[in-house]
Amino acid sequence: IVFCTPLYVDGLPSQLIRLLETFEKQYKGTAKRIYVLANMGLYESGQLVNLFDAVKTWCGKMGFDYCGGIGVSAGELIGVLMQHFPFRGWPMNRISKGMDALAQAIDGTEKIGDIYSGPVLFPRSLYIAIANRGWAKGARENGLDPKELFRRL
Repeated sequence: IVFCTPLYVDGLPSQLIRLLETFEKQYKGTAKRIYVLANMGLYESGQLVNLFDAVKTWCGKMGFDYCGGIGVSAGELIGVLMQHFPFRGWPMNRISKGMDALAQAIDGTEKIGDIYSGPVLFPRSLYIAIANRGWAKGARENGLDPKELFRRL
């Protein structure tokens, strides 16, 4: 089973938690292999450790084999970059290698360690500038001056 999920705050989203609860009622004690593909909007993929740990804990409770996962950071940015750059090239090459490793593990029913991945050599400051530009654009589209976003209430 492959769970594909975004990071919610610092853990699992409620929809996935409900699915896991349903699995507890129907599949506890049966042999299952669990893999995770997680996405987050933040720049540092290491923040996905809590999500992976939650799934590992659940697998232990269920008697399932946790077989590893990949955590991809800067998900929104990656989606935009994929429109302009090849997925196997800069700056997504680390992500594509991680996805390949996960796919090979699934195909071979093997375990892998958790892979934390994100854009390679893409400046964090540029990532933040691009993210903040979206707020200003949204303000203009809604008839506001972007400076109003910083106005004290």
